[in-house]
Amino acid sequence: MGKAVIAIHGGAGAITRAQMSQEQEQRYIQALSDIVETGQKMLEAGESALDVVTEAVRLLEECPLFNAGIGAVYTRDATHELDACVMDGNTLNAGAVAGVRHLRNPVLAARLVMEQSPHVLMVGDGAEAFAASRGMERVSADLFSTPERYAQLLAARDAGETVLDHSGAPLDETTKMGTVGAVARDRFGNLAAATSTGGMTNKLPGRVGDSPLVGAGCYANNASAAVSCTGTGEVFIRALAAYDIAALMDYGGLSLAEACERVVMEKLPALGGSGGLIAVDHEGNVALPFNSEGMYRAWDMPEIRQRRGSTGSEEQQVPHSHELDASDVLAVKNLNIAFEQEQQRVSAVRNVSFRLQRGETLAIVGESGSGKSVTALSLMRLIEQAGGDVHCDQMLLRRRNRQVIELGEQSDAQMQRVRGADIAMIFQEPMTSLNPVFTVGEQIAESIRLHQGASREEAMAEAKRMLDQVRIPESQAILSRYPHQLSGGMRQRVMIAMALSCRPAVLIADEPTTALDVTIQAQILQLIKVLQQDMSMGVIFITHDMGVVADIADRVLVMYQGEAVETGSVEQIFHAPQHPYTKALLAAVPQLGEMSGHDLPRRFPLISLNDPDRVEPQTEQDTVVAGDPILQVRNLVTRFPLRSGILNRVTREVHAVENVSFDLWPGETLSLVGESGCGKSTTGRALLRLVESQAGEITFNGRRIDTLPAGKLQPLRRDIQFIFQDPYASLDPRQTVGYSIMEPLRVHGLLEGEAAASRVAWLLERVGLRPEHAWRYPHEFSGGQRQRICIARALALNPKVIIADESVSALDVSIRGQIINLLLDLQREMGIAYLFISHDMAVVERISHRVAVMYLGQIVEIGPRRAVFENPQHPYTRKLMAAVPVADPSRHRPQRVLLSDDIPSNIRKRGEEIAPAPLQLVGPGHYVARPQAENALSRL
Repeated sequence: MGKAVIAIHGGAGAITRAQMSQEQEQRYIQALSDIVETGQKMLEAGESALDVVTEAVRLLEECPLFNAGIGAVYTRDATHELDACVMDGNTLNAGAVAGVRHLRNPVLAARLVMEQSPHVLMVGDGAEAFAASRGMERVSADLFSTPERYAQLLAARDAGETVLDHSGAPLDETTKMGTVGAVARDRFGNLAAATSTGGMTNKLPGRVGDSPLVGAGCYANNASAAVSCTGTGEVFIRALAAYDIAALMDYGGLSLAEACERVVMEKLPALGGSGGLIAVDHEGNVALPFNSEGMYRAWDMPEIRQRRGSTGSEEQQVPHSHELDASDVLAVKNLNIAFEQEQQRVSAVRNVSFRLQRGETLAIVGESGSGKSVTALSLMRLIEQAGGDVHCDQMLLRRRNRQVIELGEQSDAQMQRVRGADIAMIFQEPMTSLNPVFTVGEQIAESIRLHQGASREEAMAEAKRMLDQVRIPESQAILSRYPHQLSGGMRQRVMIAMALSCRPAVLIADEPTTALDVTIQAQILQLIKVLQQDMSMGVIFITHDMGVVADIADRVLVMYQGEAVETGSVEQIFHAPQHPYTKALLAAVPQLGEMSGHDLPRRFPLISLNDPDRVEPQTEQDTVVAGDPILQVRNLVTRFPLRSGILNRVTREVHAVENVSFDLWPGETLSLVGESGCGKSTTGRALLRLVESQAGEITFNGRRIDTLPAGKLQPLRRDIQFIFQDPYASLDPRQTVGYSIMEPLRVHGLLEGEAAASRVAWLLERVGLRPEHAWRYPHEFSGGQRQRICIARALALNPKVIIADESVSALDVSIRGQIINLLLDLQREMGIAYLFISHDMAVVERISHRVAVMYLGQIVEIGPRRAVFENPQHPYTRKLMAAVPVADPSRHRPQRVLLSDDIPSNIRKRGEEIAPAPLQLVGPGHYVARPQAENALSRL
């Protein structure tokens, strides 16, 4: 037994209530209601689903309001050609007719083909002759003609177009008449479907659409669903739309609603298809989705006792459309987010509201922990999975197919199809966002295949194209690599390529350029702008880099302690800030060139929120200790083997570091700068023996350390500490942050118990956190807070040298200024030497005594900071400087010189050697590579 259900449709198309009088609308509603009521009475009387859908479609063919039977449209030759199909889900028998001109009810002819012929589809005169032989009367074609349809033909001829009954701007209200259909489930659990149409106005004679084709416009199977379609016939045929619903249920494990969503809202629009369908599954659930402006439909579920007839206007199917301005793609009203921590409710975001227009970039800025990232995650509906509690009065999204949805109302399955296709996100920490067991190519291609229906080969080709767009060298080789085999900057570019691959309506970029050097950053920003213009894509850009904000944003939302404290155009925020926090934020922004005329590092000028008029002094620091260097590096070479072939032999090598030499004195800061993949991080790791080098000498405090056995490295690592680039990956997720900071003290036997706990509390306070944070786990902190924890751990042992690998890149500008000032204070107090690895040229200019520029594993320029910044000699150094964004929207530099040429590969055949360019003295302590032979450096 079970519930008996019927649903009918009268076509999908450009239907809105604004184009119809109330009287006209009532005519449609009444016709639909009467027919669905007839079908319901038949079901209650115990009649079969097959008989019910046949009768329902026959009645629709008799109604001149719809494009089937009486009221059918005209072909280009001013004739009528009618199509119909019927299918029994119990037996999988089906019958159809196409191109008939003199049969009053084509659906009855289709039923005869199914039951009284060995065929499934019969066409034209042959179909009519067969129907007549079985007792059907042939009628005059004038029976189908109406003045409205003839006027529509004349208008279409004048316009020189073929008018679909389901898309485009209507010529008048009569064009809203459409294909008809019915689906039903009887009380015995049998399903059936039927579809009938008069084609489309001004079509070529002989054209057949999806309606009479089993699997395209009509399908029924008791094991899954009964489906009747209406829409762009050619696309429904190519997509096998009706059958695809059943297949997704049978083989994909999807529910009826999920399968309909996948086909109607994703697959059909991707192929250029407009329309809708009605469907009922084996349990009696009904779905009536459409992606056009409206759809005539009606259905009845007797157990619910809710009978509805409807024109299916856009406003009814998408009740939120009137709440979203036509130019908006996103609207958020009164967003509140809270978490349960330590048995207390912690409010993370309070009453935040904003709108995003098509083609607009909204920058959300604020300090670490202000609520920027959780706001973005709430739009992706990912906060609930992390135990967060989200309340929002309104969270509307306009999808790519123009449908407006309330994100808070979507199921998990629906959100899975929205994410990536309609709203995509570039996450802050690429290593934790990429799956370590799948290759880069597989991960990018997965999204393309899921949302675009591409084959594996097509998806991999598109994945390579996206890697090329984000300027990854050797993109074909990168496709087969795993995330851990790439640098942090490379991983971030992979994430960006993945997010942009499906061309979403809204892109959320959470610190997307944090791990990128300035040249790649500039190109990524330009890439996002180009795609934004091509697609009218809205972008929410979360960043702490005010230079990027000035370069890319149209509007800015400033967040502080979970609240939106100021919002306005980018010009208003930069030139006339009102809130004290906004003023403090802008004051902490380092400007390239502001160190001009100064030889020594200077503290950041920080503004107090309590006293905005008070600014900390910018004192200079002369901390370098004369004498012998504490660290000496000579001719360092580090290469990584690449294996291939059946025997898995080493055939190529990555030349990561090539003949690098430099000295580092106590109390000095030497900065290594260059593009992602240039060898900066590998150089730092080689100094601590975290990677093995093939040649060169490393001397620390007068002692060779490159030849030390592994067992004697522990004392060395007490004196040389490393702050890693990815804070989340360098913290044990199973241990509290207090334990992680205390661990070096215990391993080296320095402090235990209360003394160690006190040291941890002091370190947390020094980096801007609270002592009670020691009891929390890494996942409970923002990315910037995790980076501060890593800095605290590195300081725990009072090291003599700290290798800081992008140590402040993840921090917002105010905290970054505090941390840089802290590092400078510790350098002054303790004489610490820093090897500062960074792509942030403005920060490098302020903190450095000397600067070394790396390119393809080689140092191409090294010298005093002032000399390198004020008089750069190498072309690559000049291009790095030119790519730095300016934190002033009135000083846009659209003609910036960028490294737009492909990056030469540092992968070479084994045994292939290229002589490094010699460094030549051009000023006091200032050396520049001067290549004499044709190589990568000379092409700069």
